Amino acid sequence: CDVSISAPMQDLEALDDSARICTVEIVKEIVGNAFRHGRATQIEFDIRLKNQRVSIFAKNNGSPVTESTIGLGTDLLNELTETWDIANDTDGVIVRAELPFRDSAAIQSRL
Repeated sequence: CDVSISAPMQDLEALDDSARICTVEIVKEIVGNAFRHGRATQIEFDIRLKNQRVSIFAKNNGSPVTESTIGLGTDLLNELTETWDIANDTDGVIVRAELPFRDSAAIQSRL
């Protein structure tokens, strides 16, 4: 499975540890599900910071999701994100997720 991630380095460096760990776990879950359930061969991520939120956009070329493919991963996404959704697209599946973060530079300046 070919995975590509587009994320400005300064955005990733700005994340606090909690948001960084959650982002990695979300990406791992999306990759695992796309490969395991959708048999995707390509997954593209775009990760950006907007308005004190980590915005994760993922698109894969896997099989469409059905209610039967929604399972334990939804619990993880519900726990780690503020909002998320999954939708079928003409070429595969799109997953969007957002989670809050605190700017690590602002945290460090307070220590």
